[in-house]
Amino acid sequence: MSRSARLVPNYYVPPSSKRVILNWTGSLSATEAAAGTGVSHFYRLNSAYDVDTGLGSTSMPGFAEWSTFFLNYKVHRVRTKVSIMGATGTTTNAMLRAIVFPVAYQAVIPANAAVWPSQYLARSKMIAPVAVGGANRAVFDEVHDIARILRVTKEQYRTDMDFSGQINANPARMAFLCVALVSLYSSTPATMIGDISVTMECEFFNPVPLST
Repeated sequence: MSRSARLVPNYYVPPSSKRVILNWTGSLSATEAAAGTGVSHFYRLNSAYDVDTGLGSTSMPGFAEWSTFFLNYKVHRVRTKVSIMGATGTTTNAMLRAIVFPVAYQAVIPANAAVWPSQYLARSKMIAPVAVGGANRAVFDEVHDIARILRVTKEQYRTDMDFSGQINANPARMAFLCVALVSLYSSTPATMIGDISVTMECEFFNPVPLST
């Protein structure tokens, strides 16, 4: 055996980062406080640790297993598929507006539901209540640009640690998805019924200390 061969260490050196695809699915059900006031629910677009703001510790399946090897994570791409139906009373001509839009940094939206469709990057569709029949389901299938939502450059999002999270924590700078429903021409509050699928490209990594 040569001298160089004897110097090769006989152990495995783990990688400092790993990108994986994680998927989570959930359901939602919420009712307006009064007809026309709207109802909404938030999801965290760049947190693989806790996706659903309404539930406790809804980690992406597989997150806990990868977390044992690394100290930090960052979500680089996320795709959501939201399917919304709504139910109201039998008011004649009642309609529903389903809306999805991203929210930067804080899960806060205007109290006036009439302006929700005009929010940044919002998409909306008109649907009929389940009892009325017709087109009573709205589907929103989107790939989200987290840097665009947070209004930073792609380079800043890629390199700034504020947009990553420590294992078992949310990132310091958050991007949310608001899923909402508003009843129109109805005398009774609407109930939002739906489901959501979230797919994330998540990088797990160990930060490299800066030399002084």
